[in-house]
Amino acid sequence: MVTYGTKPAPYLATRCLLQLAHEGKNKHPLATPVIENSTYMDDILSGADNITTSKEMQRQLIILMKEGCFHLYKWSANSEELFKDVPTENKEFLFSENDELVKTLRLSWRPREGTFMYQMNLQEVPVTITKRTVLSFISKLYDPLGLLQPIIIKAKMMIQKIWLLKIDWDQNLPRQEIENFQRYVAELHQLKDLKIPRCILLKDSVAIQLIGFAYASAHAYGACIYKIYKKPILKLNLSLGRVSKNMIQHFSQFKAFGQY
Repeated sequence: MVTYGTKPAPYLATRCLLQLAHEGKNKHPLATPVIENSTYMDDILSGADNITTSKEMQRQLIILMKEGCFHLYKWSANSEELFKDVPTENKEFLFSENDELVKTLRLSWRPREGTFMYQMNLQEVPVTITKRTVLSFISKLYDPLGLLQPIIIKAKMMIQKIWLLKIDWDQNLPRQEIENFQRYVAELHQLKDLKIPRCILLKDSVAIQLIGFAYASAHAYGACIYKIYKKPILKLNLSLGRVSKNMIQHFSQFKAFGQY
């Protein structure tokens, strides 16, 4: 039994799942790697290349989780075939006209289109803009896939610049910084139009190339990796970004980073 609210509760809950996967690896070979590698807190995200494998994985996962007294709810999928044996009350996506988005790991997923979207709950900009309000706003920007780094890095640079002003938490920011923040928030609303394909690997691809780019400046450095199919199709797989800690002092080091 795991008593929630105690310090070891997160570890114990995760450890129970790993033990369950270990004990069922012979009877349920498809479900075991899903539990071990595709479980995030209380969410499980996985899939397969075809319906037959997906249904068998689903069947094994349901049986194995029940053996540990874990019951799976809020099922979502991009195929109605996977919902045939799932009770209606256990479904989150019903393939009806009103079912458009499914929230997963704070991302919005359109099962029919197979795309991810970012729908941020952007509040109105406070009348009084201080270091506290800016940091509070920016800390709500969530990018689990690392695909918004060109946008997130601007927010990090803004916080760094405000921090170097050495002003109090609740003191009004200089006019220039207020205008920069207001402009940044206004531009964030454009994210609602961004759609990112969920599938990054086409099964009929003959050849795949990974191409990485990196660059650095006095203010920040970053890298991204693209996957190119023989079709050719270009898809972004990963991006990373960091602000430089010492600004100008180590500029030569960051330039070297961008050369690899």
